Amino acid sequence: MYIIDSSFLVNLNHEIPFDSDDELWALILELAKKDYLKLPEKVIEELERGSDNLATWAHNNKKDLCIKTSNIFEVFPEVLTKYQEGQENFPLTDLDYLESIADPYVIALALKMHATVVSGERPCLGNYLTQRPKNRKIPDICSACAVDHMNGTKFLVQIAKLLK
Repeated sequence: MYIIDSSFLVNLNHEIPFDSDDELWALILELAKKDYLKLPEKVIEELERGSDNLATWAHNNKKDLCIKTSNIFEVFPEVLTKYQEGQENFPLTDLDYLESIADPYVIALALKMHATVVSGERPCLGNYLTQRPKNRKIPDICSACAVDHMNGTKFLVQIAKLLK
């Protein structure tokens, strides 16, 4: 299973706009219906805050795309710990920020389900531990938590292989 971050879908929508290739978006929805991929609730919320066709698509297909994150709270502290690692004076504002965005939920859900995260984020330059916790990226935290991660291009290659 693949857990999809909003950055992948936002980037994809910029490269292949929703209106220009309905077949691709229909395929993503079909894969969600078959539980091949899912979006955590927080990702759906992030997408719905937009005002474009992607926001509408996410809202209209929430039932098929969304997976609840209520079962992640036993692993959620482990993910937050990786965001805080190496920071003796961790700003509480960073913790509030991390709990308000989808990234830690995406990673915790993948950790819990032994799934692969798909995101459009790139790792931090240099050692991620030198970054403020709220500036750490999904690939870095996935690596720190031993969660598989791939970028959108690799994911689309996986989909192409699936269709053969």
